[in-house]
Amino acid sequence: LSRFFLQLVAIATVLIAGGQFALAQATSDIPLVIRNNGTGVNAGQDTLRFGVNPAGTNGKDAALGEIEQPPAPPSAVFDIRWINVGTSNNFGEGVKKNYRASTSPTQRDTFRIKFQAGTGGFPVNVSWPNLTSYFGTAELRYFDNNLGANVSVNMNSVTSASITDDQVTTL
Repeated sequence: LSRFFLQLVAIATVLIAGGQFALAQATSDIPLVIRNNGTGVNAGQDTLRFGVNPAGTNGKDAALGEIEQPPAPPSAVFDIRWINVGTSNNFGEGVKKNYRASTSPTQRDTFRIKFQAGTGGFPVNVSWPNLTSYFGTAELRYFDNNLGANVSVNMNSVTSASITDDQVTTL
């Protein structure tokens, strides 16, 4: 996801479950754009891609462009990447693309994102296209320390979220 410390690492969990897309279409390539609040040299923005592909697995699929990233840069630099979910993945330092195979109309997948807001800081904004034609449910979740509560954003009813808590460690 900076102001009071040098590095903030957050894990974004995007939960995708069932829905129209799972078996109706063979592939999807959905952009998830994340940007910090910086301007000029402090501006940070990058796009992660995810979706469904018949050749996808829960691990790293080089043939689908799921390529290992180098170690995270210094904390002052904006950085985002998909990381392991549990122990079954082999992402290592992370990837910029993450595709899964469609196995069932009730399939549920969890994707995680690690990010550094860099010196651009918060709010960190996350945006995506309308997902209603792809998934029955999709949510972006994180814990907001200022609210002392879990936040769940319905990704089928809105196309963006703004994370203002600069202490966020889990999305």
